Amino acid sequence: VSLSGLNGTDGFRIAGIAAGDQTGISVSGGGDYNDDGRPVENAVPDAWYGVCTSSGPGGDFDYLCGQEAPRGAVPNGWTAVKLPAGRWARFHEAGHITRMEAVWSEIFSQWMGQEGLAPREGPFVEFYPLSFDGMTGEGGFEIWMPVA
Repeated sequence: VSLSGLNGTDGFRIAGIAAGDQTGISVSGGGDYNDDGRPVENAVPDAWYGVCTSSGPGGDFDYLCGQEAPRGAVPNGWTAVKLPAGRWARFHEAGHITRMEAVWSEIFSQWMGQEGLAPREGPFVEFYPLSFDGMTGEGGFEIWMPVA
C-alpha cells in the first residue's frame, strides 16, 4: 500500500471476519485465507494487515486480520475498519516475526514523543508484505502508528 497516495482527506478500508478473530494468522496466501469460501472480491492482492483497535484501560484491544478492500466489497458477516486519514509513521522490520514485541518496545521507548511523532487516536496497524511467509515467520513486517 502506498501511503503517499493518500492525501490526508481520505483513508482506506481493511476487511476481515470480525474483531478479535485471529483466523488467517498465517497470512502467506491470498483470497480465501480462512477456508470459509468467502474471498474478499477486488481485495488488494498480497497485502495483509493486523489492525489493533479499541485499546482499553488494561491494554486490552481488538485484533482484526484482513485485506485492503474497496468500498462495497466486504462480504456479509465480515467487519470493515476504515483507517482514518492523517499522518502515519511506518516502522519497518526486516527480521523474524518474533521481533514484534521488541519493535513495539523500540517504537515507544525511542521514537514516540520525538518532535513530529506524537501519537494520535486511531488503530495501530501491522502490515505483512508479499515477502512475509506466515509458515516460517520470515520476510519482515511493518507497524504503522497514527501520529499528530
